[in-house]
Amino acid sequence: MESTAEQKSFLDKPLAAVMKIDWARTILLAILLLAILTRLWDLSYRAWNHDEAIHTDWSWNLYTGRGYQHNPIYHGPFLYHITALSFFFFGDNDTTARLPNALFGIVLVTLPFFFRKWLGRRGWVATALMLLISPSVLYYSRFNRHDIYVELFVVLMALVIWKFFDERKDIWLYSAAALLALSYTAMETTFIFVAIFAIFLCAHFTFEYLRPRVKWKDFLVGLFASVLGIPFFGIFVAYQASRKYWPRWLVSVLSKLVSGLIRLSLLLGTLFGGIIGSFIARQLLEEYKTVQDNADKKTLVDWRSIPSFDLAMIFGTFSMPLLTPALFQALNAIWKRAFNADFFPLSAFTDVNSLTQIAQSQFDVILRVLVLTGLMILLAALVGFWWNARVWTISAVLFWPIFVIFFTTIFTNGGGFFTGLLGSLGYWLSQQEVQRGGQPSYYYLLVTMPMYELLPYIVGVVTMFWYWLRFRPARLVVFLGWILLAITYYIAIRPFLLGPNPAPGAAPITASGLGDTLVIAFIAVLILLTFFTTHDSDQPTSLFPTFLFTWAVGTLVIFSWAGEKMPWLTMHLAIPLAFVSGWAIDQLLDVDWRDLFARGAIWIALLIPLALVLFAMIFFGATPFQGVTLEQLSATNGFIVAVILLLVFVAPVLYVVGRRFTSRELVRIATVTGVFVLAVLTIRFAWMAVYINPDNAVETMIYAQGSHDDALAIQEINDLSQRLCAQTGPGKQTVQCDNGKIKVAYDDDSSWPFVWYLRNYTNAQFYGKTPNAPFDAPVVLVGSANQDAVRPFLGNKYISRQYKLIWWPLEGYKELTVERVLNYFRDPQQRADLFTAWFFHQYKESANAWPYAHLFTFNVRKDVAAMLWNYTGNVPQQPAVQDEYDTKFTKLTASRSIGAPGTGNGQLMNPKNIVLDSQSNLYVADSDNGRVQKFDSKGEFVRAWGTKSPPNVVGPQGTFSEPWGIAVDKDGNIYVADTWNHRIQKFDKDGKFLTMWGTNGDTRGIAQGNPLQFYGPRAVTIDKQGNVLVTDTGNKRVLKFSPNGEPLNQYGGVGGDPGQFLEQVGIAADKDGNIYVADTWNQRIQKFSSNFDFIAQWSVEAWDSQSIINKPYIAIDPDGNVFVSDPELSRIIKFSNDGKLLAVFGTRGNDLSSFNYPTGLAFDAQGNLYVADSGNNRILVFSKP
Repeated sequence: MESTAEQKSFLDKPLAAVMKIDWARTILLAILLLAILTRLWDLSYRAWNHDEAIHTDWSWNLYTGRGYQHNPIYHGPFLYHITALSFFFFGDNDTTARLPNALFGIVLVTLPFFFRKWLGRRGWVATALMLLISPSVLYYSRFNRHDIYVELFVVLMALVIWKFFDERKDIWLYSAAALLALSYTAMETTFIFVAIFAIFLCAHFTFEYLRPRVKWKDFLVGLFASVLGIPFFGIFVAYQASRKYWPRWLVSVLSKLVSGLIRLSLLLGTLFGGIIGSFIARQLLEEYKTVQDNADKKTLVDWRSIPSFDLAMIFGTFSMPLLTPALFQALNAIWKRAFNADFFPLSAFTDVNSLTQIAQSQFDVILRVLVLTGLMILLAALVGFWWNARVWTISAVLFWPIFVIFFTTIFTNGGGFFTGLLGSLGYWLSQQEVQRGGQPSYYYLLVTMPMYELLPYIVGVVTMFWYWLRFRPARLVVFLGWILLAITYYIAIRPFLLGPNPAPGAAPITASGLGDTLVIAFIAVLILLTFFTTHDSDQPTSLFPTFLFTWAVGTLVIFSWAGEKMPWLTMHLAIPLAFVSGWAIDQLLDVDWRDLFARGAIWIALLIPLALVLFAMIFFGATPFQGVTLEQLSATNGFIVAVILLLVFVAPVLYVVGRRFTSRELVRIATVTGVFVLAVLTIRFAWMAVYINPDNAVETMIYAQGSHDDALAIQEINDLSQRLCAQTGPGKQTVQCDNGKIKVAYDDDSSWPFVWYLRNYTNAQFYGKTPNAPFDAPVVLVGSANQDAVRPFLGNKYISRQYKLIWWPLEGYKELTVERVLNYFRDPQQRADLFTAWFFHQYKESANAWPYAHLFTFNVRKDVAAMLWNYTGNVPQQPAVQDEYDTKFTKLTASRSIGAPGTGNGQLMNPKNIVLDSQSNLYVADSDNGRVQKFDSKGEFVRAWGTKSPPNVVGPQGTFSEPWGIAVDKDGNIYVADTWNHRIQKFDKDGKFLTMWGTNGDTRGIAQGNPLQFYGPRAVTIDKQGNVLVTDTGNKRVLKFSPNGEPLNQYGGVGGDPGQFLEQVGIAADKDGNIYVADTWNQRIQKFSSNFDFIAQWSVEAWDSQSIINKPYIAIDPDGNVFVSDPELSRIIKFSNDGKLLAVFGTRGNDLSSFNYPTGLAFDAQGNLYVADSGNNRILVFSKP
């Protein structure tokens, strides 16, 4: 007998036998494929955002073994771990860095399928499609941020809630605990969603528990508040709006009346609330007695049988320890009033180092934190065990390991447990008043949502109000009444609650702190009222829209109130509104559309969009009838055609066809058409933001976004590496390569996003704000903040191009007023500009003149530039371009420093110039202190004289207005260029006033003007004959005087020819009597004989800026060498007396080798150089440089 046939393998079975294929799953598959395409297409194209670069760099550090420490400033650890995992499997590049976000975004789009029982057969499809085309969801699914992760976990938590409501299986409670842990590891916005869900669950429990016990109709408490609140709100608004026009006595009377009404409303509200509370308490006591007296405990609803109670226990007990910082914040307010100190500084939760420092210095403070946190954890555990020991224990085994493993990075960062447990909420509570981003409260409601999320925003908000008007009109009145009352109280009651401070020296209660408390209470009441307005226990199907409405209203209100408002947070508002809209569309499409189309509904559907387009042309188009130019006639013709089409064709056809339908059918057809139009617009805005302008600041969707210049720059660097590092032969010697990568230098102002881009450039050089030596790197990146400091180190051997590093969108929507809004509708030009910005995302500002952009320069060495931009044929070897200033650069260290910042004796404030007498006593023009100070040869303070002149007037003798120049003659007399008193003052060696000369006057650059008129004299020196030479800087001349101020001669005049000047500043004479002048804006040094006959000139590679502080000085050493200062580049340049460059030293900084705007120079008899390091408020001494 033959054996029975072997059972078929799973792989041999037809697909239909193991998988149910229906239209729902087919549609899901199609949506999934579209989600994959839209999320993964060209994922690496967009340049890296500032924050995104930080996220990926930290992830890369974790991937490469450098570790990771949680810091709540950059949100939860989940992103860094999953991005590092992506690097582990697929390598580190721009695509794999964004791949996890894209995958989570794909999964998010499919989740509405699992809500189909509640959203409906059509509703889940509509919701999934809205998530598919949502601009914010799509954009930030392709972006390395935390938001997409937390949103996936939040939507899954919402699904778990409804699964548990439906099935009451413990698995859903365990799932809620695990998802809650994951959500907390993703982002701190979890606290917002948990608060919204908790309010819903508590409201549901309260509603279901009290409903059979308390008999009330449409919530009499709310009705009472509405009746009281609406009239009072009207009175209050009318009073506030018009009181400035009333007599003072009437304002005083009405103020007392309003104050009395406030107190009366508070009293009545308290009394009424007390009566209701007593009534409820009596009902509950009677019920308890009934239950005790009777064995049948099923007579009333058991609180343990309400599903929301179990879910509230999960969300509450596992969130309670993480809410400890909120308790700290409350205790801080009390502690500050009692002891004028914080109970614990919330900002210290930022990182482990801050906590460690406090632990070492203030152990009692840390002890408070540990005790209070431990009590919160213990209390949560006790409540959990009291509720259901088995379920809570299993849930804890899921929640805490996930939490601990992520925040401690698999136990490698023990402090991460505390920064996660306490810092997640603590840090962001401390940032609430910072208002990061500086956006207005209407940022989402009037800016990002109308700009992008048109479909879910309009349909969702309209749905909620339609539902309330249609099914709950009485409760809507209650809802609005409570809102009006709450707003009134928030505006009016605060001044009456601000009392005196009971603790001497402690900070008083601030209006902002009390305001936040009132706002939080208002938000909680608003979310509760959303629940009570929507839910009807007699209609079980109302619970799901109640949940969606509560979720949507909660996010709209809380995110609008929260301090930080950013474009990526828009998705958190869009997603619940998409669910609301999907639920509404399911109701909307529940009709016999075949019948409607048979009667001509298609014409209405086609003509309504046409009518909208014509209306936009009429209302937002160019103003007609303005003239007869071609453009004006075109505008007029367009307007006329639009009006004719609208009135002659569209309107009549709509009227004729519309008569075939009932008003309800017409509304349904028009609404479906409107939804379709909004969907098309939403797709268009998504396409523009994601695929056309992904890194362009014309999109309000972006913020601190790296421009595409960054991507082009790194591509050029990569190309240059490939060409240079692949060379062989002599050319190879000009460039050092490491692992096929060239050396790239970058500063702290261009580090993000280039830290990420250059991660594999092992020889990349980070030089901070300024380097300490000339560059040898083929490519140097310099942020705009460091351009002046870095320029001397680039010299003339680099060619530069300017790029945009990061830019921000325009923010003309800020500070909106009623008048500004009305002007948009009154003024046709403003109306057209607004439409252009909204529809086309085009602005008057061009990309090259964008006002909100941070720039950097891309500098390439000249000898390798051709290798970057010439890609044809063999690249000839270019000779290296040597910058003489670089080759002459040397590092010198000062032997000592004289002075320190301040106003006391021996202290300096912005000293501009110096001079030494024959005994090596040092005299300093202490400019910002308005005085002269004398130091002995050892740098010890001797004396000071002079005070600041009164502002805007010429001061009396012995006072100074920014003295910039100083000189000493052979007798020890001191001459001071009192710059902005426009004069020269002479003192003896002890500071006794002798004489002064000069007044203010402008000679218009003519050398032969009045010699006793000065325009900002900057420097003074003594020539070989003992005469006084003064650079009359503003008048473009040099003046010669006798020692007593008698005019002898004048030289120069405005111009660039030999002997002429443009902003001459420093002046000095050598031992042979030759005179040297720093001709600043001509960027040269001019040399003259003792009679001021022109001898020579040479250019100086410096002094590019014409700023008021870029004033160079000059000094001659005993060997006749010429030293000049280069203030803005913080260096000193040494020449021979015939102009040969000998040395360059100094860089920006505050150590003994660095300067900060060096100005005046002087030599002593031994050849030691003294430098007035004005920005560092000191004098540096160099030994015979």
